[in-house]
Amino acid sequence: MLQEKLYSAPIANEITSANPGPGWAVESHERPIVSQTPGFIEVMSEPGRETEAKPPMARTHAEQASEITPAPLALPTGSGRILVVDDLDLVLELTVASLREEGYDVIPAASAEAALDILRTDKGLIDLVFTDYNMKVMNGGQLIEQVAARSPKMNFILASGYLDEDERRHLQKIAKVQILDKPFKMRAASLMIAETLAEKRDDKLPP
Repeated sequence: MLQEKLYSAPIANEITSANPGPGWAVESHERPIVSQTPGFIEVMSEPGRETEAKPPMARTHAEQASEITPAPLALPTGSGRILVVDDLDLVLELTVASLREEGYDVIPAASAEAALDILRTDKGLIDLVFTDYNMKVMNGGQLIEQVAARSPKMNFILASGYLDEDERRHLQKIAKVQILDKPFKMRAASLMIAETLAEKRDDKLPP
């Protein structure tokens, strides 16, 4: 294998295979390449051409330190009850798990119809509906229309990658909805959720 040859072949200015594929023609007889080479080895191979493995120049400590990836920013934490609606099981599971880790009480719904059933018995305990747009039978926009007609104070976040401007304006006119453009990172969703729930709490405060 190529990896085994890199670890066993002696170092040379250039190590090549005489023909594309197996078979190495080594030009010097020193210690193995990897034992003398810090960092990585660049291997270049193209059909019909020789395969080359060239060790790079040694890197300084400063250069190596500059390559360290900083730790990702922590997701915001919060409180409140969120109904998450998505008909893709994996997306639903990951979203629910992430929001629960942030401290939210999360209720999953695998369809808009299931979400309506949950909301009929909710009695005002759900603070936010976080729904995908593209779902079978009933989409997220239709779900928001039905819920907003019955619960006009409900807050929504609608995740969509192709919502046209007319529908966007319509939904924002009839409901308290924020649009989360897809694709999105979970941090962006978490920040929008935290801001939406903070605004809802502020609305409840006495003047």
